[in-house]
Amino acid sequence: MVNTKRKKYRTMIVEDDPMAARHLEMMLDRMEEICISYVIENALMAEAYCCREHIDLILMDVCTAMNASGLEAAVKIKKNFPAVKILILTSQLDPELLRRAREAKIEGFCYKLSDDSEITAAICAVLNGENVYPDEIPVVKIGNAWSTEIDWQHMNVLRELSAGKMDEEIAKTLHLSVYTVKKYISHLKDMTGYRNRTELAVAASRLGLVTPGY
Repeated sequence: MVNTKRKKYRTMIVEDDPMAARHLEMMLDRMEEICISYVIENALMAEAYCCREHIDLILMDVCTAMNASGLEAAVKIKKNFPAVKILILTSQLDPELLRRAREAKIEGFCYKLSDDSEITAAICAVLNGENVYPDEIPVVKIGNAWSTEIDWQHMNVLRELSAGKMDEEIAKTLHLSVYTVKKYISHLKDMTGYRNRTELAVAASRLGLVTPGY
């Protein structure tokens, strides 16, 4: 007799937004091959749950409870539990997150603004051993400028600025002169129309263009 029973993939959801977590649960409930093992808020706890029982798939947010980085947690899990497949699900548009996820050989990366069908397809692809990454980063407007108008050099300065660093600290971190940092910040304010560096930094963080600390 042929066994037609399909494998159930034990899945963990790491998401600190209750509504987003519930939406993911409902989405996964419609997938016969998925069994939800845990739904947790803090990415720092994910590795401990992997120690507790076998996990096949983790849907991992980037910014989780207690300011825990889902991306950093994913890197550790891939190192200690390489068989666990991870799909990053985020609303953050910082291109640095994509680069770091690829570098860590995380299987998939998907934006939360994607349709349910796209996220479901990404989950299936990851479970089938494929790597799934977006072809492009969603474009948003920051003040008077589109995010595509900000090159990587200005974006690096903007990321450090949004972390609350002063010009001297930014210069040291990015190996630039203080004059160059000031020039980049001035360019960013001119492009976006924000009156000061605080408004600029707050807007960039709110839109998810930069994710300092994650």
